[in-house]
Amino acid sequence: EYCLAPPCGWQTPAIMQHDLDGKLLFTHCCHGKQQITNGVPIQCSPHCDLAVRGSKHRQRFLQPEVDLTKSRQVLEIQCRQRASEYRLPNNTSLCRVLGRHVLYVPTDDLSVASYMCMDGYWESWVTLFIARLVKPDWKCVDVGANCGYYTALLSQLTSEVIAIEANRELVDLLRRSHDLNSWKNVRIIDRAVGESEGFIGLQKFLGRAGNSVVVPGSDIHQSSLDGIFPDHAPVDFIKIDADCSEQAIWNGMHKLRMRESIHIVMEVRAA
Repeated sequence: EYCLAPPCGWQTPAIMQHDLDGKLLFTHCCHGKQQITNGVPIQCSPHCDLAVRGSKHRQRFLQPEVDLTKSRQVLEIQCRQRASEYRLPNNTSLCRVLGRHVLYVPTDDLSVASYMCMDGYWESWVTLFIARLVKPDWKCVDVGANCGYYTALLSQLTSEVIAIEANRELVDLLRRSHDLNSWKNVRIIDRAVGESEGFIGLQKFLGRAGNSVVVPGSDIHQSSLDGIFPDHAPVDFIKIDADCSEQAIWNGMHKLRMRESIHIVMEVRAA
């Protein structure tokens, strides 16, 4: 639950867990503060549209988790039933995806975040493919993590996830989501991925945070996947989605591609 006016007086939204009688069990604010209340009743702010007070809201939050073993249609229905969005200042929203993860996303993004806020999922066909492929003991890499949808999915499927993102604004949101969801098995790397080691610039587009493209520059550190993961480093699965950089990333992972056990899901945009 996200409350605009938590009883402790914090100025940021607070996550609140209730028992079935509506009593507050604990609160956890977005900046990491905690307060144990041991069942003290709560009076939510009347402006809190996500408060679990009425039977309709409570029924939505108490539903079982999204079933990733069913059909695409079932996944989409279940995610939409559990989808919710809470708008924060500074062009940021909180949205619930896959029925369980709460992500910080840019409010004005028209490429990915708007769909996650409305539907609670992104690319359902890819979501199900990854969910059925990845094994619990795999080491997974999310290249072009954006605001963390596939990072969130992988975090519930396997034991170790490395999320790599070049856009520093998205990295900041991703780190906040990491802390909010307590992803113990996720590590974030603030870096661009390409064919070789060096530095690049990033051209960003208004309303499309995830569609930035590489340009000449020296602002952002770039590495190849072979450089990040040397021969002895185990990697089982890599998801790649980096607009117009796929060929360079592919060229920079020659050694990884030669491994018999590697699994790769990559979006390719024709030039």
